[in-house]
Amino acid sequence: MTTQLWNSAFFAGSSDGVVAKRQSVSAVLLASLWPRRCVLVGLLHPDPVRPFETSLLPDIPFVKLREWPVRRGRLETVWTHEDPRGYQVDYEVKAL
Repeated sequence: MTTQLWNSAFFAGSSDGVVAKRQSVSAVLLASLWPRRCVLVGLLHPDPVRPFETSLLPDIPFVKLREWPVRRGRLETVWTHEDPRGYQVDYEVKAL
């Protein structure tokens, strides 16, 4: 599988290979919203100005690069949790 990294949150392709961008953003939290549940996962920047401490959100799995800088043009990822299905939060919507 190949990618041009055009829509990547943290990477860009260059003549030097894969380079970091948006280094002022340490992590991104993604939420999948359903009528009575949301599921949370996160993305970690491989080379941020300030690393995000995942211990602040211990139940949320984050995906990160296995190794930085990227070698041989291969982006390999790992999860911070064994079960990366996401942290599920059930809720009830109430009228105001």
